[in-house]
Amino acid sequence: MTTSANLELVRSIFAAWERGEWASAEWADSEIDYVIAGGPQPGSWKGIAELTQAFRDFLGGLEGYRLEAEEYRELDRERVLVLVQNQGRGRISGVDLGQVARGGAASFTIRRGKVARLVFYWERDRALADIDLEQALSQRAMEIVLADLDNVNRRDWAAALAAYDEDVVLFVSASSGPDVGVFRGREAVGKWFGDWFRVFGTGYRFEVEQMRGVGDRVFVALSHHGHGRASGAEVEQITGTVFTVRAAKIVRVELYDSPAEALKAVGLE
Repeated sequence: MTTSANLELVRSIFAAWERGEWASAEWADSEIDYVIAGGPQPGSWKGIAELTQAFRDFLGGLEGYRLEAEEYRELDRERVLVLVQNQGRGRISGVDLGQVARGGAASFTIRRGKVARLVFYWERDRALADIDLEQALSQRAMEIVLADLDNVNRRDWAAALAAYDEDVVLFVSASSGPDVGVFRGREAVGKWFGDWFRVFGTGYRFEVEQMRGVGDRVFVALSHHGHGRASGAEVEQITGTVFTVRAAKIVRVELYDSPAEALKAVGLE
């Protein structure tokens, strides 16, 4: 089994950290989210400048700090979890990290070859609990999307639109058709889909060919079956759609001409 690019990236980051080299942030996305969960100085930071300052502040409060990777776990196409061991002492308190926070974890979310989110956990059990919760949320997001697609196939437009947040955003890629662009709000999005469906006959339907859930995002490869309303021409096509689900509502829909294009757009290729 070959090592994925994401796993190789995380291993290279840890190799530098284990050598005591923390200055470089070439691996980080420009808008990276950095979180320290628990411990004496929990917090969150945004962007490379805040990340590097947070690293300096953290390391400045410790003596002889060493972070060692114990195990790498590739959770999915975006996330890598690393179980770690912390060693060192508080510069002022003298507290031994090995006694209070020896078994920790680091969670990396990687998109387009860069780390988009990094979470350090002082407590390993908390990291594992968060992963279980994320998997449960991902499963729930897929269930919401499947129910919405079923409502569309049954032409239950009221139920289909009820699944959308009032401020839902629809992105239609340039390859998807003539009416491309960004549409905001449930009314505008509903109108776009209404206009689109009126082009086809009443028997037009979708079938789910493939589905992947990653956190609050759901990728779906959809096969289309039907006929043009005016022309009668048969329609057989497979497209890619990405749904974002938050608080049990669909907040964003992205339409692409092909599954490959959709996967690439969200960094899941």
